[in-house]
Amino acid sequence: MRNARYFSLRSLLLLSALMFTIVANSCDILNPQPPKYTATPWFKDGVINDISSNTAAADLDLNNFLYSGMLDLYLWRDSVPDRLAPASFTSPDSLLRRTMTRSDRFSFIEKNGQEYLNQLQGGQVASPIFGFGPVYFSSTNLRVARVLVPSPAYLAGLRRGMRILSIDGKPIPATAEEYFNLSATWGNTLTFEVEDTAKVRSTITMTRGFFTQKTVPVTKVFTVGGTRVGYVMLATFTGNVNTELTAAFATLAEANVREVVLDLRYNGGGFVNTAGLLCGLISQQLAGTTYVQYTYNPTYKSNNRAASIPTLSNALRLTRVFVLVNGGTASASELTINALKPFIDVVIIGTPTVGKAVGSNIVFHTKSGYILQPISFKFANARGEADFLNGFTPTRQIVDNVERDFGDPQEIYLRSALTFIQSGSFPALSLKEMGGSSVQSSERGVYVPERGDEILPALAPIIKK
Repeated sequence: MRNARYFSLRSLLLLSALMFTIVANSCDILNPQPPKYTATPWFKDGVINDISSNTAAADLDLNNFLYSGMLDLYLWRDSVPDRLAPASFTSPDSLLRRTMTRSDRFSFIEKNGQEYLNQLQGGQVASPIFGFGPVYFSSTNLRVARVLVPSPAYLAGLRRGMRILSIDGKPIPATAEEYFNLSATWGNTLTFEVEDTAKVRSTITMTRGFFTQKTVPVTKVFTVGGTRVGYVMLATFTGNVNTELTAAFATLAEANVREVVLDLRYNGGGFVNTAGLLCGLISQQLAGTTYVQYTYNPTYKSNNRAASIPTLSNALRLTRVFVLVNGGTASASELTINALKPFIDVVIIGTPTVGKAVGSNIVFHTKSGYILQPISFKFANARGEADFLNGFTPTRQIVDNVERDFGDPQEIYLRSALTFIQSGSFPALSLKEMGGSSVQSSERGVYVPERGDEILPALAPIIKK
């Protein structure tokens, strides 16, 4: 009897498996999988030589063009499903999300491609904006953290460190999310009541507009304990940055500075070659040294190469640099830190950076007007190091209280650097100022980007052709 029961159970299991196979096959017949997709390469012979696709791929509709690129140029293309039907996706954004690997936080596409290119190459903002971003601590402590120069907000007198007391005559929203939602309802004109660092109150009215962003809005020279110290606030690695950076460091060289504080807060990156220029301006003794090594997927391995720090005039020869960072510091900003670390002392002050050791090539799909920037390469320094996937951990961690403007020697980050230069040690700070475990997230604040300006902190490092 035991054997009979055994064979009966086995027969039942076999019958069930057979029925499941029949049903599964029937489903495959009713809902067949799309055939394996044949991608059209974005670039001929695996050589990336322009921002526009130079093959038959340019004639594809946007979804097919995007899918072809993800199966072709994308760094993690082996993880991309190869049996999707591009036409079945209602938007290119949904197709991009479906094809991105889970670890990819940075691939993106931009509908207004030409405006985006203008912003990257010439510095003009892509849409009319006010040009500022606050940090929300609470409904009684909303502070201006970032003002683009020369934006309408800047020209109206708004400055970093100011506390916003009311918006169009109404109280500050209860949460950062409510503030961001409220900003969607703003018209072309906005009025703030503000309080400056000296506790003086005033009313500021601004009107949205287009403008060309200044990439180096602040350059200063301080004398600390007999040492000349240069301060450079670098807002972005795009637009007219090379010209402005060169001019700023010429000023520092003429002032005979011996130390430099480089402020990269809210700098989401941009052109990779600017990182090489910046390294050369800081430490010209490194000219000819590799500052970055690129690695592409196997199809595009002919583009793998190293780039060297250029030979420059009016450059410094520093063996140490202080870099101010925060959670908006990414890409080419991090590349600069990574490039210098093997050769000079890089003292990092602030909060951890984004952690972006990958980059993109700009690809312009002329037919649709879209810019596509799937991650196409990873980068490392001269030693092959790229150990900052979780961001760079600061030498001195400090929570930004956003109470003073960039370049103010009493501003908490800059003051820490100047004190170290003078005394060899950082100033004593409270546990709250250093962001200890007991500090509430609300005390650290939430940066709230202006609508229309959200993309700036997320710019990929871009290879400019």
